Amino acid sequence: MKQIAIDRCILRWPTSAARDWTVEFLQRTHRNPNVLSVVAIGSAVREGVQSDDVDVLVLCQCARDFSERAPLEIDLRALDAHGVDSKIKAGHDLLGCAVVFGRTLYDRKETWLHIVERWMNRVPLPNPATARYRSEITRQRMLEMREMGDEDAEIELELAYLSHDARATLAEAGIYPASRPELPRQLTNIGAHGLATQVRRALDAREQLKSQMVC
Repeated sequence: MKQIAIDRCILRWPTSAARDWTVEFLQRTHRNPNVLSVVAIGSAVREGVQSDDVDVLVLCQCARDFSERAPLEIDLRALDAHGVDSKIKAGHDLLGCAVVFGRTLYDRKETWLHIVERWMNRVPLPNPATARYRSEITRQRMLEMREMGDEDAEIELELAYLSHDARATLAEAGIYPASRPELPRQLTNIGAHGLATQVRRALDAREQLKSQMVC
């Protein structure tokens, strides 16, 4: 794959090192028959939103045999190709998001293309009950961190639990949730203004925390 094609898929790189690693990784996949497909997802492939990392899904013959280690700013997740259809049907969040919003970086024998063709326009929405359960668990962890005085962890967990709430609300409205920075706009579009404001404030708080850490 040409590097220019990669940049058309991943619109923003957190660091030049992340880009260099991705280019080298994709070159290695040609020599690794275990890797079938590589798909970029998340805010880095979406136009008009902020992103500070790159989410990459790797579809493998055997995920346990996948041993690549990516830089911290790349969230690399490997899954077995076997059983993908049943996982998507059951509402697997990562695979569903990859089908709806993903950008293909590498595809051996059009493995991922055929999956997308089978599921595009019929990917099940995330399960709202599951999302709200995750939200409550995460909220409890946030309260624990607040009691311990760990403000940094509290900020991260607040954004996480509100994001789960947002995804549940959108799914109940028949909307597939996009990347995290896009959630406030999606919530506003369905009239969930209060939750949209909460998520936006949590995003701003996390951004401020990151800027303080850099300084």
